[in-house]
Amino acid sequence: MAEYVTDSPNGQGGAVPHIEDVAELIPDWGIPAPITLGFNAEAEAELLACIVQEADATRQAESIQRHIPSDFDDFDHAAIFQSIQSAHGRRDEVCFLSIAEDLKAKAPHLIQRLADAIKGSAGSITAASGIVLDRAIKARAVEITDTAGLDIIGGKDVHQTLQALRAGLDAMEARRPRGKRLLRPSELAARPPLPHIIQNLLPARSIGIVYGASRSYKSFLTLDMALHIATGRPWHGRAVKHGPVVYVAAEAGDSYTERIQAWSNFYGVPLDELDNFLLLPEPVHVHKAEGITEMLATIRAELSELPAFIVFDTLARSMAGGDENAAKDASLLTEGGERLARETGASVLFVHHTGKNGEMRGSSGFLANFDYVMRAERVGQVVSLTREKTRGRGEDEQLGFAHRLVEVGPTPEDTSLVFVPTDIAPGKRELHPDAQMALAVLKRAGADGLTRATWRAGWDAARESAGVKSASPDAARKAWDRAKKALMALELAKEPSRDFFEIAQEEEPDGHGQ
Repeated sequence: MAEYVTDSPNGQGGAVPHIEDVAELIPDWGIPAPITLGFNAEAEAELLACIVQEADATRQAESIQRHIPSDFDDFDHAAIFQSIQSAHGRRDEVCFLSIAEDLKAKAPHLIQRLADAIKGSAGSITAASGIVLDRAIKARAVEITDTAGLDIIGGKDVHQTLQALRAGLDAMEARRPRGKRLLRPSELAARPPLPHIIQNLLPARSIGIVYGASRSYKSFLTLDMALHIATGRPWHGRAVKHGPVVYVAAEAGDSYTERIQAWSNFYGVPLDELDNFLLLPEPVHVHKAEGITEMLATIRAELSELPAFIVFDTLARSMAGGDENAAKDASLLTEGGERLARETGASVLFVHHTGKNGEMRGSSGFLANFDYVMRAERVGQVVSLTREKTRGRGEDEQLGFAHRLVEVGPTPEDTSLVFVPTDIAPGKRELHPDAQMALAVLKRAGADGLTRATWRAGWDAARESAGVKSASPDAARKAWDRAKKALMALELAKEPSRDFFEIAQEEEPDGHGQ
C-alpha cells in the first residue's frame, strides 16, 4: 500500500494513507465515492501544463481527476482540461496550439493563463501529480483535524488514521471550512467580465428565477432558451454561449416530448442534433446538500463538458419537504443553486409561480438572493417577459412573444406551441389585477387627476380592501411600479406634469389578468 509522508500540524512526522485507501471506506458511510479532497490551484496549474507537454500524461491526470474531482472543479481549469480531452478525441497533437485553438472559441481569456503555466512549469507529470495528491490528502486530513478536533496525523498508523477519518467525517461535512481570498481593486479590474449564456439576459455562474401565473407560458419560453443554447443558435437576435443544457422537468415531464418536437419542426433542427439538451424527468432536492452532490455526480458522469445552462422546473418541486415561505428554506435552496453555478459555471434558472396577489410566491428572500429575476405574463395574445432584476444592470427590459401552433403528430389535433418575438403595442389588453386597481383609482379622480402619492395611497387602500397583501414593503413598492409602468406603456395613464397623473382614455381595456 502506498503512503505519502507529510508533516503534521504539530510538526511531528507521520503517515497519511493513500487516496485509494480513504476512498474504499466511503460506501460504508453511505456517502457517494469518490471522496472529495482539497483544492490546490498552484499544483493543478503545473499538472495541466505537464499534460499539454507530455504525450502520455492525460491518462494519469484523468485517474487523478476521478479521485480528486475538486482539483479540477475550478471553472477556468476545467475549461483547459476539457480542451485537452477534446484534442485527444480529435486525435490532434496535444500541444499549446491545439489547446489554444479550442479555447479561442469558448474561453479566450484562458490562453495566456495556459501559456504562463507552461512557461513556468519545470516539473514532470510524476512530480506534478504527486504534489496534487500529497497536498490534497494533507488538506483533507488537516481539514478534518481542525473541524472535528481530532489528531489524525502524528503517531498513528494507517488503520488508526482511517478510523479517525471515519469518526470525523460527519462533523467535517457539517461545517467544512472554505478558503477565502481577498482581492485588491487592481486585481478586480484585471479579472475578465462575467460572460453571459444569453447576451444581456442570462449571466454565467449565476442563479435566476422566471415566475408567472398559470398559463403564462413561462416553461415554454424557458425551454426555448434552453434549446437555442444547446444548439448554439442566437436567441432571437441575442448571442448565446453554445453548451450542454440540463433541464430538470420535475413537473409534467412527459409533456416535453411534444414541446421539443414542435421546436425541432419549427426551426428545422433534427432531434439527433439536440444531443446537447438533456432532460431529467424527476425532481432534484436543491435545498439539500446531498441533492446537489448527486446532481454534480450525474453531470460529471453523463456530460463530457460542463453545462452552460441548468433549469429547475419548478422551484416548488425542487424543494419538496421544504417551506418556500420560510426564509431558512429559501436560503438553503439559493445556496444549493449557487453551489451548482459556482462548480459548473452555468446559469442556473428556477421556474416559479405567482401567488393569489399576482406577485412571486414564497419568501421575500427569493427576490433578494437571486442574481436575476424575470417575470412572464399574458398580455392578451402576447406573452411578455420582463427582466426585473439583473445584478450590475439598471433599467428593466420587456420582451414580447407571440405563439405559433406547430403540428407534431399524424393528426391535426397533435400540436404544440413555439414562441417568436413580437412587439408589445398599446391596445386592448389584459391587465394584471394590480394595474386594474391602479386604473380604477385614477378613473375615479376623473379630469382632476392625482399626485403620485395620492394615487399610490388610493391603490394601497384598494388592495387592502381586496385582501391583497405583499410579502414586504419592498415587494409592494415593486408591484406598484409595475402597475404604474404598465398603464403608462399602454397609454391608459399620462403624466402631464411631474408627479401628476391623469386618465388617458375613457374605456378600460377588455380582459382580466391572470
